[in-house]
Amino acid sequence: MTKITLVTGASRGLGRNTALNIARRGGDVALTYHSRSEDARAVVAEIQATGRRAVALQLDTGDVATFASFTERLQAALRETWQRETFDHLVNNAGHGDMAMMAGPPSAISGSSLWVRKNTPLKWTLTSRSNCASLCNLTQHSYFNLDDGGAGDILDHRLMLNAGAYLPVDGDLIPTGVVKPVDGTPFDFRQARPLRMESEGKQLAYDQNFCLASMRGPLKLASWAQGANSGVEMELWTTEPGVQLYTGQYLAPPSPGLEGRRYKAFSGFCLEPQVWPDAPNRPYFPQATLWPGQIYHHVTEYRFRLP
Repeated sequence: MTKITLVTGASRGLGRNTALNIARRGGDVALTYHSRSEDARAVVAEIQATGRRAVALQLDTGDVATFASFTERLQAALRETWQRETFDHLVNNAGHGDMAMMAGPPSAISGSSLWVRKNTPLKWTLTSRSNCASLCNLTQHSYFNLDDGGAGDILDHRLMLNAGAYLPVDGDLIPTGVVKPVDGTPFDFRQARPLRMESEGKQLAYDQNFCLASMRGPLKLASWAQGANSGVEMELWTTEPGVQLYTGQYLAPPSPGLEGRRYKAFSGFCLEPQVWPDAPNRPYFPQATLWPGQIYHHVTEYRFRLP
């Protein structure tokens, strides 16, 4: 029987490549996308061109209707396309694993906890177990604007990253395999500086992994940021060997945000602790395979200080 893999966040980048690789190896794919429906349809067409079957489903956690109906829509698609009630495997690329796992039995059983208490850090604990070898690289995708909650941009925020190297990417935002020192590049944040950095007259848009360590380890300071106007500070502490810096250049959500604000490019930034992306194809990267009997345990804390 053909195996069906649910791939979340598969309209572009690593998710797209993952879906295509599964199809090329003889698997069928149900994929989710956030808002790029045209990109998702293109991926489905590419998969179908290989002779495999594929469907695309919207999973937008900011849209209550599409989020709440996801399980029902997924099961209907499975019945219509494969005459099946469940999928076989899950590859989670976009933080939608909890919803996906409610709809079927993936090989890994994951859980996460978020603790929020007065005068204590914002703490994420992510855990997972597996009954077979599974890729497991969990993170979260919170946006921060320490000045005004997204009314303005974050380009004058100061940022420090404890990373001596980063991963250059190709046109699809996939790491090229090079681990490049940050010395003398716009990616050197070892001393705090503004995010504002122009290249050929345009703001440099960051969406790269910064290399903190060669493996998961004890909780340590990875990054520090400060709002230019508010003076509010944020520290990122994590057990993970990498952190993805994303400066929100693609932000343009259709729905309003906090207090009715309309977010735009560079309204917020993300710091996403993780194992280095594309690890399965780069044996010299920290690896993201979770083996039977192992427990994945990832802790991240955001610590805030007022001026």
